[in-house]
Amino acid sequence: MVIKPRSNDMIIIKKSIVYILFFCLSLIMLMVATFKPVGLDYDSGNYQNALLSFQNGVNDISEPVFIFFAWLDSLIFNNNIHGLFFLYALISVPINMVVIYKYSKSPLLSLIVYTCLYFILHDLTQIRVGAAAAVFLLAIPDLISGNKKKYIIKVFIASMFHFSSVILISLIFLSNKKVNAKFFVFSPMVVLLFTLFTSNTYQILIDIFNFLPAPIGPKAANYVLNLQLLGKFDNVNVFSKITLCTLFFFTLYFYSLLKSDKPTEFDIIYFKIMSVMLTVFYFLSSVPVLASRSFELLGVSLIFSLPALSLRFKQKRLVGLVIIMWCFVYLYVVNLKLLNFEMLGTL
Repeated sequence: MVIKPRSNDMIIIKKSIVYILFFCLSLIMLMVATFKPVGLDYDSGNYQNALLSFQNGVNDISEPVFIFFAWLDSLIFNNNIHGLFFLYALISVPINMVVIYKYSKSPLLSLIVYTCLYFILHDLTQIRVGAAAAVFLLAIPDLISGNKKKYIIKVFIASMFHFSSVILISLIFLSNKKVNAKFFVFSPMVVLLFTLFTSNTYQILIDIFNFLPAPIGPKAANYVLNLQLLGKFDNVNVFSKITLCTLFFFTLYFYSLLKSDKPTEFDIIYFKIMSVMLTVFYFLSSVPVLASRSFELLGVSLIFSLPALSLRFKQKRLVGLVIIMWCFVYLYVVNLKLLNFEMLGTL
């Protein structure tokens, strides 16, 4: 006679397996992010130079956390660049994994989204942004619950990792009560059309940046002016792969909300963040770094929103499968190109 395990036992077993999976992957990701060879990604060499400059009394990177980590690296790791990588990875990887495990409606799908879209981009390459993005991911549940005070504190912490995170403070105005569909659906479209038919957007951006407080406002305005003077004022491709896909998921989310009588607080916030992502990206499209960084930072919310989107349909497994396929295609077509695999042959 075969004794079948009770349903409660099966749930415990499944949770244990998922927990072990998350724990093991966290260790692997932490090791990879720490011991990657300099030059595998296109930012590690810059961080090595910044660390050398710090040793010589020059702060090429002015964020407080970088200065603290550089000092800590000299104290503990004898100015080893891998010590700096470890300190950043020790923040970003565990936070991402714990937040996904604890708050995602579909942890395994969120894990796939995170691994395919953001591990290489943030935890291996843009490590300062990656740590800031992890703190933002941790702050999203506060935004959903309406705990603005906790959210602001976490955004402040994120800005210590990367100053661009101050843009996240604008999300405190998002209500978790009403969808406000007309405004949030049309704002990306209106800004996109404005951008396409306006050639002198840089002056508008400079005027706006000049109203922002220091050091963000002046730094952003000077950046725009320098690009113009150097003749490098090129527009971002507003119809790139990631933006078009995000626009598709945004439209799909809106469609699902139309079919729902009472959207949850989760869905309302996820939908609105998608709208803000697209709107800000289109508006800043004439300033490549600002547009891409803001989009990538806000895009971390996709780790939560894409799994939540799949659960809004009766064919949730099919939608989930489409999301998984898209994630792996994006990993292959876009993110793997961020790595310089040729340099591995020189080791």
